[in-house]
Formats: sequence, C-alpha cells, structure tokens
Amino acid sequence: MLLQQTQGFRKQFEMRVDDEVLLLNDIQHGEITLPRYTRGTIVSLYNQFKAMIWFDNVLENGSVSLEGNQLLNGLALELDREHFAIAYVPKAFVHAIISEEKAKFIPYFSDDPNKKVELNIRRLSKNGSENLSGYYFEDLLQIISFNFKQWAMHHLADNRISQPYHSNSVIQFLDNKQELEWIFATVTGVYYEFYQNYELNIRGETINE
Repeated sequence: MLLQQTQGFRKQFEMRVDDEVLLLNDIQHGEITLPRYTRGTIVSLYNQFKAMIWFDNVLENGSVSLEGNQLLNGLALELDREHFAIAYVPKAFVHAIISEEKAKFIPYFSDDPNKKVELNIRRLSKNGSENLSGYYFEDLLQIISFNFKQWAMHHLADNRISQPYHSNSVIQFLDNKQELEWIFATVTGVYYEFYQNYELNIRGETINE
C-alpha cells in the first residue's frame, strides 16, 4: 500500500549508475536468498523504475568459476524500484519534496508549519478544493530525527537498566529504530540510518550503534 501511494514522488530521487542501494525486502534467486538491507550497487539503468544491481560477496558456496579462470563472488539482479532504496548521501536530495500525506505514514513525524511548502497541486475536498503541501527531504529528515531522538532519550532514561544490551528497553529501542528506517525508506525511496553517530548514556553505561 505504501509503495503505491508514494510512487509518484520518487521522480525527485533520481537513480544513477554507481548509487549504493539497500533491499527493502528479502529477494529469492534460485537457491540464494538476499535478506532485507543487503547492500548493492547500481551497474546499469533501464529507466527510473528498474535497475541492474550488483551484490558483492553474497554467494553462500564461495566463488563461481568463469571462463579464463576468473572468480566471481557476487550476483547481478534486475530489480524493480519498489524492491530497494537509495542509500542516503548528504545534500544529494536537497530539492526533493515529500508530500505531507506521505510523510504522515512515517513514525515520529510531526507537522511543522515553518518548514511546510506548497506543492502547487490541488485536490477536491468537502469544502471544494485545497492545496497540497509537503516538506523538503532534509527538513523532513530533521523533524523525524529530532522526534525519534527525544523519544529514545526519554524512553531509555525512564527505564533504568544495569545491562543495556540485554534489556527490554534497548531491544524496544532497536526494534523501533529498524521499523522507522524501513518505513522511511519505503515512503521516501531513501534509506537513512537513524542514530548512526549518537551515544546514549545510562547509569554510566554507553550504548554505541
């Protein structure tokens, strides 16, 4: 459902050869299973809806022998855009806009009138018609990052723990983090790792991602 509703806004996140991507779901190819979040590289493009992606070091039984005794330990797959997200690159998507309707699907999103922009698109409503609005990608990322950080700090502070890595608190934090990253990637078409450089301190213990 999310994929269908966000399709029209992905034109602003143009794919390019050599882009790093991550799978949004498990991919089965013969006896090989590529799990969600497997990283690959775009090696060729057919259009903005399909790409040939190279996945390195994914063969379970070692290298494949090619003519001339060359060894290959990877796999190239042609995948539709809905199966993967582009890895986030700072300042690469500054002109991209996500509609407010789509942004509402992302956990920890909150409306910010100061960052909202008009999309110059109108739709019918009960009162006639209305303008649609959205957020520049970096502004949306900032809003969600801040809200998630606030939740994490309060959640972990309210659940004092002596063994952070084995506590239910941290397990919930990691579960929420993974869910946020997957939904964010599904809605925007861009994978971003939240809290990647942040440390949480609890009773002198440090949790590093």
